Amino acid sequence: MTHLQPQIQKTRIRFLEAVTIGGLALFAFLGVSFYNQNVNLASVIADRKEELKILLAANADLKNRLYELTDSKNLEPLILKMGLIKVSRPEYLETQSRPGATTFHGAEVEEKRWLD
Repeated sequence: MTHLQPQIQKTRIRFLEAVTIGGLALFAFLGVSFYNQNVNLASVIADRKEELKILLAANADLKNRLYELTDSKNLEPLILKMGLIKVSRPEYLETQSRPGATTFHGAEVEEKRWLD
């Protein structure tokens, strides 16, 4: 004898329908959310690229100005104003040192020569 339980089967089918519809709605919501985040991120990246171009141009202008200021042609009037003179063959101060000796923190240390 077959005993059917139509009420239990209808409840199971309705439960599966509700879970399926809920899953599809959640999937659609997450898809739209991820899409919006992607679009916002692309907009932020584009804005940052524009800012970077502006900053690179400003940096190039500053470098150009620095190179102009430190150019030897521009320094000559400053040198004359300060009373400095150009020496063609400068003589530097030299200290007397023994060959083979070096100084280390004020103390002389003999250089060790290793035999090959």
